[in-house]
Amino acid sequence: SAYNGGNKIIRQVESIILQEEVNVSLFIRDDGSDIDNINILRQLEKKYPEKIFCIYGANLGFKQSFMELSYMAFPNFDYYAFSDQDDIWFSDKLISCIKLMESDIKENQINKEGNVKRAQSNRCKLAHCNCISVDKKLRLRSEQEKRIPCPPNHKMAISTEFFQGCGMVWDKKLMELIQTYRPKNNNISHDYWVGLLGYWIGQVYFCKDPKFYHIRYENNESMDGDVKKGLKNFITGDVIYMNPVQDLLEGYTNYMSEEDKVFLKTLSNYQHSIKEKFRILTDWEFRKPSMMATMLLKLAV
Repeated sequence: SAYNGGNKIIRQVESIILQEEVNVSLFIRDDGSDIDNINILRQLEKKYPEKIFCIYGANLGFKQSFMELSYMAFPNFDYYAFSDQDDIWFSDKLISCIKLMESDIKENQINKEGNVKRAQSNRCKLAHCNCISVDKKLRLRSEQEKRIPCPPNHKMAISTEFFQGCGMVWDKKLMELIQTYRPKNNNISHDYWVGLLGYWIGQVYFCKDPKFYHIRYENNESMDGDVKKGLKNFITGDVIYMNPVQDLLEGYTNYMSEEDKVFLKTLSNYQHSIKEKFRILTDWEFRKPSMMATMLLKLAV
């Protein structure tokens, strides 16, 4: 999704087009940019007519703009990936993730409990990779993001966004599942939703080596979220965390264990039941990575 990215878009597009061992097609949605940005995209379309397809829409905000892309994407590709408009990919980013998903090497594969497990060919697959965090001038930042291979458990995957959208690649089977149901909660972001489905339903793979430069600006938020912003949202009554419960129950109940269904129904009903609320408050698996963020989450409940 593009929005007034300027020449930074050209740099990112070139890094995607030049990926090794992969035949890449790039689907770009402009999210209501100014004419200068639109002209840049049109120039890229003209330069790479067989590689780039653009659509120009109204401003929806990045969450819904990426969601539009996810549900409009053509079904005839082997793998899919998100891209921010201003990152820079290493030339082996895609193929590194793809080889993990296509490999049977045990140490490259993890199950939902974080243990080593041989791949199951009938399951959908999602891979993600590390990055190098840089500032807008591509200088190394002192604070580097630490990705983990997999969420500790299903409940934490609900409370926290563990998968970085610009670091994910997923297979056709997962894309088909994604496109069978679109979440009704507009607060849910594209990367949180796809990562959550890949983890809950499929097989997750992790490439520990950095495979792209992730450009961070002063207003970027960390993986665990901005606690100050969360506290402000709590005080003003705004949403503190994305709640996918109703959408998971409506769209993907058939793919869940009975234990998962019980938890989601408890989380769905806690506002109307003191008993269910107590279960959520005392359930230590339903938490965030930091103590402060967890306290805020429980306080909101």
